[in-house]
Amino acid sequence: MNSLPPSSYDRSFLIYLFQKHKLFRPLLNLHKAGCITTSGEEQQVHFASAMSCFFEDSNTKNKMEIFTFVRNEMMHKIVNVEISLDKGGGGMRKAVMSRLVDLVALSALKTVELVSEIFSGEIRSVLEQLMSETRGGEGGDSTQEIYLFNYMYAIMVTRGDEDENDTLLLASSISDDEKLMFIELMAKYKPGGVYAYLGKSEDFRTAECLNICKRYDIADASAYLLERSGNVGEALRLILKTFEEKLVNLKLETREGRGGGAEANGEEGAKQILVVALDLCRRNTVDGRKDGFLYFSVLDRLIKTKSFLHLERELEEHTKIMENIINNLIQHLMQTLVDVIPLDDIVEKITTDHSRKKLGEFREMVMAIFTLYEFELNLCVRANDICEQDMSSLGIAKKNRKVQGSSVGGGGGRMVEEKEEEEKKEREREKEKEMDKEMDKDKERGESERRRRKRKLFDSRKRKMKSQGKVAVAKIHQRANHERLIGKLSEPQFVGAL
Repeated sequence: MNSLPPSSYDRSFLIYLFQKHKLFRPLLNLHKAGCITTSGEEQQVHFASAMSCFFEDSNTKNKMEIFTFVRNEMMHKIVNVEISLDKGGGGMRKAVMSRLVDLVALSALKTVELVSEIFSGEIRSVLEQLMSETRGGEGGDSTQEIYLFNYMYAIMVTRGDEDENDTLLLASSISDDEKLMFIELMAKYKPGGVYAYLGKSEDFRTAECLNICKRYDIADASAYLLERSGNVGEALRLILKTFEEKLVNLKLETREGRGGGAEANGEEGAKQILVVALDLCRRNTVDGRKDGFLYFSVLDRLIKTKSFLHLERELEEHTKIMENIINNLIQHLMQTLVDVIPLDDIVEKITTDHSRKKLGEFREMVMAIFTLYEFELNLCVRANDICEQDMSSLGIAKKNRKVQGSSVGGGGGRMVEEKEEEEKKEREREKEKEMDKEMDKDKERGESERRRRKRKLFDSRKRKMKSQGKVAVAKIHQRANHERLIGKLSEPQFVGAL
């Protein structure tokens, strides 16, 4: 279809044929071409039909292309100043607004980006349109309010982390009542994010938000709002109560044997509540030595968990699991305490409050703290030694400079330094010359030694050959004498005499 000219086929007949057989991809191409080659109401029909083709496509990746399509078509109209009711833009706007929920269902973040680009002057009306369709009012469907939450979450949280300028523009269109509505939707659909959102926000009504958090039983957010109201003690009690409930639920999950995943999630949930409690303590503690009672309240409650959980009644393997979890939580708490409260206060607190008990359960914890402090102490000692050595070296250098003195002129010190540098270089050159001479002497000694050994070997060989020659000559003379004697004895006068 893309390779054929529009005049070579009947567009209306092909649209009817493709709709009948639900061939949405080629049908989409026909409507895209219609958006380009037509105008007025016919163009608006092609635009709305093209959007419907995107939503009917079973491929999610193809569906996501609708945002690029709508942006390109609408931006083209904006550039040509046609996005008005009397020039054909109103129909395209209505088509987008009518499919607003479907767009949010595809991607709330991309919908927010699209609205900020093509509806920058109508952000308020877009939000009202979405609220009317999802809040269960006249013509609305309350089962779709999750899409309203996703849209507002993309504005208030997700997009706030990416583009601050656009977020300020979008967030400025949301009233205080609608922000309260957003917090209620978050408490309903994403309760774990309420505490983090409230911690980053400032412009919300504390009393109404507290009622919402209590109604949906969100302990960490409720405690934070109580703290903002000035009820720090009540906030801490609420957190610790929730912490105990988390541990009880974790014990039940361990008893039922739901697997390591459930135990890990339960431990992580308990740790999150503990972190919330420690954050509260940190925000309300100025001097750890004077007002560290909030931290000690958390420590006391955590130490008593083994008693109120009645772990001795559980199976041995379940008891070990829970004890490991509790020990990990205590370890995390102690790592926080040592950064805020002096070590002697912590040890005194433990040994005083539990003087009649065996401190076996605290042994590893206390030893770990001492080991940590021993490492830090050794580190400080080494750093102090290095500092003292540096100070001593600098003192000696300073004394040497004073002894050397300098001329009255401003460049005297520099001249002394240059002279010292020249003397140092001269000494280095002398050392290099001496080393070269020694190497030459070593070479000469080596050559003379080799010549002496070679001469000695030659002389020994010569003497050996000479001695061997004398022996050979003696043997020859002896043999000659022997032959002459035999010859004389063979003469007739000697034979007759014999």
